Amino acid sequence: MDIHNQTNKEPEHTTSEDVQNEKDSQETPKVKHGSLVNAVLRIFKTDATMAFPEKKTEIENIVPKAQENSEEKELQNETTEKKETRSEAVVHTFGDDVQNLVRSKKMSIAKIAALESDTQKKKEELIKQKDPWKASVFISLTVITLLVSIAITIGGYYAYKLNTSTQVQTHLDKSMFFVEKRQKIDLADRPPHQLLEFLSNVRGSSFFVPGTATELYATKVLDPKTIQQETVVKHLSAKEFFHTLFTSAPKGFTDYISDPYMFGIYVTDSGNNPFIVTTVSSYNYAFSGILEWEKTMLSDTSPLFSDAHKQPTKNQFIDEVYNNMDLRVLYSDTHKPLLLYSFINNSTLIITTDKKTLKEIANRIKVAK
Repeated sequence: MDIHNQTNKEPEHTTSEDVQNEKDSQETPKVKHGSLVNAVLRIFKTDATMAFPEKKTEIENIVPKAQENSEEKELQNETTEKKETRSEAVVHTFGDDVQNLVRSKKMSIAKIAALESDTQKKKEELIKQKDPWKASVFISLTVITLLVSIAITIGGYYAYKLNTSTQVQTHLDKSMFFVEKRQKIDLADRPPHQLLEFLSNVRGSSFFVPGTATELYATKVLDPKTIQQETVVKHLSAKEFFHTLFTSAPKGFTDYISDPYMFGIYVTDSGNNPFIVTTVSSYNYAFSGILEWEKTMLSDTSPLFSDAHKQPTKNQFIDEVYNNMDLRVLYSDTHKPLLLYSFINNSTLIITTDKKTLKEIANRIKVAK
């Protein structure tokens, strides 16, 4: 009878817990299917064993053990699913981010790739900024190596030239009159138009000092084979100088010019002015010959004296008197002297482009005599 009462009470106790577990399961959505049954079976087994200890074996046989195994399997399956879910989340994190950017911020795949590229460049710049001294050291070493290589090459070249060059004689003849400086100019092995261009560039350089006269000592190198391997520099004669530079000068003029002569530059406020001073053997023939040359004199002396292409003119030479000197002048269309010449005496002719230069050179010649 007691057993029967206890048996009847036991289901009532189990039923109240079952109701409570059902409420808990409703409130807690994390409880999975089958958990309530497993809980009831565990409670029933425990209570039944405590009430009827002598029936322990029968009670264990009544309660299925497989239910516990299924619960463990479910727990294992649940754990495995969680691991797989986490792994999948990690693998697809970047892809999910891209999808979210495309959907939420309406960004294109190209823009996302550009942003990723910019980020990578910034990382590289940060790495370079961390070690700037390495780049500086590398650049410095490269520059130093290059400079040393150039210095060695140039030094070797000049050493070779010094060891293989022949002896050069540098004697200069006496000048016609006083000049502040004398500079040798080699006029050999060049066609006339190139020599005139070369001398025009020399004239336009900043080599000359205002208020001074510089003689450009025209030379040529003799063949060293004929003089025992010595390189001899020879001063061009007046005829050689005119034949080298002014090939169109009439023979009726060049036949009557002779040494000594001088070619040079005198600097005034108007610029660097070229001049030629030559001795003439016959005033009458030389004057007649230069009158004939006036027709082509501007073009023949261009661009050394005046550039005929930049300052063309149809004007002709005219007679003038300047500082008690008779001269012939060719003016440009803007009345600028392009060429002028004067026989300052019966044996001396001066050709130049500037009246102040003519006056200065004439004064120096008078002082020299």
